[in-house]
Amino acid sequence: NQGSGTIIGSGKRLYVLTAGHCVNGVDKEHLFIEYFNGNQFVKVDIIDILFSKYNKDTGEDYAVIEIKPINNGIDYCQIIKRFDLTIPKDSYFMLSYPPVVRNGRFFEVQENVNGYWHVVADVNYAQDDFKDVISGSSGAGIFVYRHNRFYYVGMAIATRDNIGRFNDIFAAKPSVFDGIIPDDTKDNDYFNTR
Repeated sequence: NQGSGTIIGSGKRLYVLTAGHCVNGVDKEHLFIEYFNGNQFVKVDIIDILFSKYNKDTGEDYAVIEIKPINNGIDYCQIIKRFDLTIPKDSYFMLSYPPVVRNGRFFEVQENVNGYWHVVADVNYAQDDFKDVISGSSGAGIFVYRHNRFYYVGMAIATRDNIGRFNDIFAAKPSVFDGIIPDDTKDNDYFNTR
């Protein structure tokens, strides 16, 4: 299984939030996680898979993996917070690590209706389809950047339909991780978006 994820911190503990189907059926000894530091990929040590749920019928698809601390100078406790609020027509983005673009692919995304997000992506439908372009994005976080912080407002799970004709994805809300990771990973104080 392949996918993307987001590192988020609480105290001295670090977690990777990702889609459950990226972890489904894999034990921690066979799980491989790495992050891109801008120059190279760095393997991280896994402590445990704390939670993994994947159910096609209910749409539940999320997982939490605890990893050992990373000494890269980033304060994951402060730089990324889960946030339940989205503002229509605000500027959101998703960064994923598909196999075809190993060092990351940036997508602009727009909140849509019924839990879907529209991905702004150039697709040459004569050569590719949206599913090929978005491949490897499962588990990627959806963010808005405000006040020197990334607000994690969702997580990519699946394309809207099997052939990806709408350039839409379904995303889980940050609240699916409530009770699994500490409350201080969340910041629901209203912030000025302008």
